[in-house]
Amino acid sequence: MHVPPVWRRWLLRMGLAAVIAVCFAIVPARFLADGGPAAQLERETDGLRREIGALREQKRQLAREVHALSTDVRAIEAIARDELGLAFVGDRIIRLVPVAPGAQETPTPGGTP
Repeated sequence: MHVPPVWRRWLLRMGLAAVIAVCFAIVPARFLADGGPAAQLERETDGLRREIGALREQKRQLAREVHALSTDVRAIEAIARDELGLAFVGDRIIRLVPVAPGAQETPTPGGTP
């Protein structure tokens, strides 16, 4: 059986030790380059906290709107007029009809279409 010389065995050992040392230096540096997993979780946590704050503010705004719609007659009237197109008896309704491009406007007698 052949046994390599001592200097060759030591050279192999030193080479392997150097490779292992480089691996121990590179692998953690790669994970810690952006702050590591803990920093990433911290960034996600901060983002979620900001989102929770925005959702809480939206919830407060919606609660104020619900309260106004359940107690304030003017708020109910505004929704009925703006979103539903309703009007009170005696209100004068003016409809504007768009004119097609190139069409000539013809005035109607009495101002009604």
